[in-house]
Amino acid sequence: MIEIAFDENSDLSYKNKFYPLLDVLRMEKLDMAQKIDFAQKELLKYKNEPYLIAKTDDFKQIGLAFFIASCLIETGVDCLVFKVKNQKEAMASYKPYIAASIGIKYALRLSNQTPLSVYKELKCLNYLNFSIKESYQDKSIVYTMGDVDKALKIETHTIFDALVEVSVLKVLSLADIKKDIVLKVFITGQDEKIVPIKLVAAILEKLSYI
Repeated sequence: MIEIAFDENSDLSYKNKFYPLLDVLRMEKLDMAQKIDFAQKELLKYKNEPYLIAKTDDFKQIGLAFFIASCLIETGVDCLVFKVKNQKEAMASYKPYIAASIGIKYALRLSNQTPLSVYKELKCLNYLNFSIKESYQDKSIVYTMGDVDKALKIETHTIFDALVEVSVLKVLSLADIKKDIVLKVFITGQDEKIVPIKLVAAILEKLSYI
């Protein structure tokens, strides 16, 4: 998985060396699925380069697309560097997308595990700003974020849907986005074959701020 960095230096070098400049302006009019596909092709094209350089005002979606692409394929690229006018401002505006990156990476990692391991890990998010309670009676895990009385009620009955909804809660928490949600995840022992890109698409669809 690649890192996303921001650099104020106006020239196209990074750490005193020159690296490939990506033609990311073509990506600005693409939807997110198309951006991810484009990013995968670029990461394969330059798979032996440690750094790639990009100049665009659309660095938030494009940066996230490249991160997701790097989770789906093997590449030797370590970092995508965006040339920006103000590094601090760029990093601050990219914060929610870092949260999205973490949530998507989390979901993709769990998607390859057994049902027992998945639900075991889904119970271990107590460090985030929502409560977690397990019900042994109806075999469920309940996540509560915000005001219970105003909360949107959500239920899941598959591992796929559980990964989507819990990952979205994790993203919202890390990005400090306030929502009122009660999520009830019913535990199932049934194994599922999860397609990574479909899992990513489902999570992105839920994140309206992307």
